[in-house]
Amino acid sequence: MHATNCLNCKFTLQGEENFCPNCGQKTGTHRLTWEHFFHEAWHAFTHTDKGLLNVLKGLAINPGLVVSEFVEGKYKKYFNPITFLFLCLGLFVLANSIFKPYVDFPKPDPKVIALLKTEEQKKQYLGFFERSETAATFQQKHPNIIAMIGFPLEAFIFWAFFRRRRRNYVEVLIAIIFLGGFSNLIFTFVFSPLLGLAKHTDVYNWLLIGVLLTMVLYTAWGMKGFLTNPQPIAYWKPMLVAVLHMLIWTLLITVFFLWYVLRDQSVEGIKKILKI
Repeated sequence: MHATNCLNCKFTLQGEENFCPNCGQKTGTHRLTWEHFFHEAWHAFTHTDKGLLNVLKGLAINPGLVVSEFVEGKYKKYFNPITFLFLCLGLFVLANSIFKPYVDFPKPDPKVIALLKTEEQKKQYLGFFERSETAATFQQKHPNIIAMIGFPLEAFIFWAFFRRRRRNYVEVLIAIIFLGGFSNLIFTFVFSPLLGLAKHTDVYNWLLIGVLLTMVLYTAWGMKGFLTNPQPIAYWKPMLVAVLHMLIWTLLITVFFLWYVLRDQSVEGIKKILKI
């Protein structure tokens, strides 16, 4: 059944169009059924033009080409990068809740508390652990928020170093979102289960190093392909910038959470806690 007006934007149709010339919606309408529901779901994942599997394949084989084609105008071929990022981060959070890849934060030691002489010392000691646990819990439950805050900074650092490559900041940000989303998928399906199994073992720290190396190398690989125009670029250059971002971001996160944990402590109180 063809409507006289587009049901989406109310544009007047001539009766022969398959798609609305104003907004692009299909002019043929039908009642939603289970068959239609599963058809659309399967189509979203497997459609050769912009299916999710096609995007994942591209980001796995040639990420630089994917981000280059998107920022150069091939919007129909790929998922919207923001939609892709939210999907990846949603799976990331779900995997963390299942596999619990982070070690538990240490609890206050009753023996240490017994050695403290004043109530003020005990209050500072317990407050230190309470805020530390709150900060650690936030990092574990909301890694998606932390990642989203970090992407604009990462894009700015890459843009600052490679601004002569004829890519503006927003284009670099889109590239970082695509690459960051896929990096989170790698963590979700590879490292999160392994870290969950390796907790409280010597392998755990090596896996964390593997996570950092994988993200740095993948980002550098993707950005190398993205920044090749107008001339080729050496692989080590984006890799060093990716390492620099990792160091800056780690430092900022550490400083912020240390401020949060120690903000109510006096200098003398901090010294006493550290001595204990």
